Amino acid sequence: MYENTDELLREIAAGEDTLLEFKEVLFRGDQPRFANVEGRAQRRISEVFVSMANTEGGVVLFGVNDRREVVGIDEARRHDLEQWVVNCARDLCEPRGSIEPRIDWRYLPDQAGNRLLVLKVDIPKSRFYVHQTSDGRFLKRVGSHIGIIPGDQLGRMLAEKQLSIPFEERPCPGTS
Repeated sequence: MYENTDELLREIAAGEDTLLEFKEVLFRGDQPRFANVEGRAQRRISEVFVSMANTEGGVVLFGVNDRREVVGIDEARRHDLEQWVVNCARDLCEPRGSIEPRIDWRYLPDQAGNRLLVLKVDIPKSRFYVHQTSDGRFLKRVGSHIGIIPGDQLGRMLAEKQLSIPFEERPCPGTS
């Protein structure tokens, strides 16, 4: 999604929506933190990943702020951020390891024309699971907002995902 730089810059200018989220990265020690985010950063990012996977998939841009400005990532922290993102997807989204983010480092121009490092993380739409956070919440994305999936909609989603599992991989109740 948003494979070329011009398309990505147009989407940044248009702002956050169902398919796009921005995160300005700050570091405290070796741990990423985010501007304008209260509480645990890992929990917040896992909510974004789960909600995108349960909706249509999407892109999280680390190094872009809420004012749609490219602010970049400190290149010395590149590895720390990448590992942190992978750990969030692997360890804080259920079923564990079922969300596989696609990591794509890019250089994008800021307002002055300087090329800054940005992490583009593609979250694919889930084919076989309805994902939940590690604390058990099923979330979806509506515009740039994250919300709980209502019970009736969750039931339909779970039934739909069960039918999409290949016949050979479906459980056989009542067998040993």
